[in-house]
Amino acid sequence: MFLLKRFKNSGGPPESPAPPAAVPAMDQQNRLDRLTACEREVFQLLLQGCTMKEAAVRLNIGYCTVNTHMTNIYRKLNVNTRAQLILRYQSVKKEMNP
Repeated sequence: MFLLKRFKNSGGPPESPAPPAAVPAMDQQNRLDRLTACEREVFQLLLQGCTMKEAAVRLNIGYCTVNTHMTNIYRKLNVNTRAQLILRYQSVKKEMNP
């Protein structure tokens, strides 16, 4: 009942969260420059839609190593999910695969 009253008093449902903001190209490139060579390889495979297991096989490295690289990529590029990574850096994917 409390929530119903609160909902009526607030003037309606809460607003939806804003979509992820696009990263300016200059900032995007600065962030990408922070990646190591191995992280770049994993980054490219993630943008292509590979799973972590597939990336490990393609790069001939362990799954845990790919997971570590992915964690570092997320931190350096300031994203929390693969979806955010793809949405924010899809322009990089287009440049890599014309």
